[in-house]
Amino acid sequence: MKRTKTLNLIRFPQKMRLLDSVVLVIVLLIVIILLLIGLVFSRQLFDFALVQKEKIAIETARNLSELPYLGDMLADFDKHDQLKQLLQKFRQSSESASIIMTDLNGIILIHSNSPITGIPLQNPYIRQALEEGNSYAYHYKNNDIKLISGTAPVRNASGKIVGLISISFKAEFIHFITRRYLEETFFYIFLFFIFALCASLIIAQGVKNAIFGLEPVEIANLFQTRTAIIESIRSGVLACDKNSIIILKNSNAEELLNLKGQEIVGVSLASFFPKPLIDKALKENVPVHDTEVVVKGITMRCNILPFNEDQHTDGVVATFRKKDEIDLITGELSQITRYSELLRAQTHEYSNQLHTIAGLIQTEDYQSVLDLIAEETDDQKKILRLLMKVVDDTSLRSLLLGKHMHARELKIDFEIDPESSMNQIPQDVSRHQLTTILGNLIENAFEATQQSDRPRKVFLSMSDFSDLIFEIEDSGPGIKKEMVESIFERGITSKQGDGHGIGLHLVHNALLALDGSISILESDLGGARFTVILHTFDRESHDRND
Repeated sequence: MKRTKTLNLIRFPQKMRLLDSVVLVIVLLIVIILLLIGLVFSRQLFDFALVQKEKIAIETARNLSELPYLGDMLADFDKHDQLKQLLQKFRQSSESASIIMTDLNGIILIHSNSPITGIPLQNPYIRQALEEGNSYAYHYKNNDIKLISGTAPVRNASGKIVGLISISFKAEFIHFITRRYLEETFFYIFLFFIFALCASLIIAQGVKNAIFGLEPVEIANLFQTRTAIIESIRSGVLACDKNSIIILKNSNAEELLNLKGQEIVGVSLASFFPKPLIDKALKENVPVHDTEVVVKGITMRCNILPFNEDQHTDGVVATFRKKDEIDLITGELSQITRYSELLRAQTHEYSNQLHTIAGLIQTEDYQSVLDLIAEETDDQKKILRLLMKVVDDTSLRSLLLGKHMHARELKIDFEIDPESSMNQIPQDVSRHQLTTILGNLIENAFEATQQSDRPRKVFLSMSDFSDLIFEIEDSGPGIKKEMVESIFERGITSKQGDGHGIGLHLVHNALLALDGSISILESDLGGARFTVILHTFDRESHDRND
């Protein structure tokens, strides 16, 4: 017989001492934090210096523009040479890069650095100064030199705008200041690095002493049997020795077997699992994978894996889980797949809308942009306001919002009764089970409406008075009377095609877990009406009696 690879608890090779690992982690963590702080500080410093320079540029331009004779000299062409000399002297004293003055049409009349005049000033915000009378700053490049320009309107003696003045400053000094402070910051980071190295050595040595000088590999060898339990997550786990006597268990095993720990440890594994499967793993050293067995009257899917030392089987680890839970996970994965397809479709739809908006903006049809956005968001605002009013639980509210978006994608009229109320859900009601029930019923209703010639409509009403009551109606073809009793069985469906017959089965299992009930009647919309009742009053009375 060909022997398959088994679970073998072996000693892992030692790669790095604990002392070295702790020192490395602490030092790296501190260095990264210090570097991030330094970068954030330098960025904030740069932004602050940039804002201050913009203010200086605006104030300088504004102060110069308010000179009482400047507007009249600009209007008098004979005084332009005198005005240019004045601006050149001011440029030298203020250490600015250039000073430009234009007329009311934005045509350059005076340039402190160039004799060329009569051309338009390349300033994208020029209308703010000439038409609105505002002062502002903007950034631009001239011969690969970054400049910050402050612009202000120029008025004549009567207060009328006759042009603008633009004063530019080089932005190099901002980088120089930031670089200087950043160098100092990195110097202090280096000092803190030395301190962190010393502190981490002390901490690492303390950790080493606390675990009696053992390395992680040595600790793992002391607990190699318990490593088998770690191999299984969210499943019942039983580990037994070579005589098939259970020596370890986990809490999930107690829950699935409905037994306490003292009733499990010390008992033969054959008390729960078929002896031939145990002998196959123990004596033949052959693992058993994904085998269905009945344990304590419940169908389980189990794995029995031998663990060995020096090729001799020292025991086995049995992991098991309810078969219905695996079916539930399968259904949930199918639902996640549907959600991902929905998100892809919505992404495509919103991309088209964004392209439309971008085109309207390019054509400067701003009113159409506002109309389009208002049309798209009006329905979303209405459903959000409704859900915020009638549903208090965030998980349930998120589910209904997602289903509403899905309905829009499918061209289905999904209406939620505005008189609904679901703000009193008890804490002991599982939100996971509740969303499973409601999500599958709504999705089932969506699919039903697509198989009917009637207008696609789904109606949901909710009530939390005494009991939790949900009613889902659809305009689909309905459910035949002969199928009502068997519709909740796995694989039974009234729909065409593959991939159906799971949702209502999951609903049935979730209702059993919540001690709820469901009924099916004919809907006023022409399809089916599912009514779910969760008896919260009975549950609270039962808790008090216990």
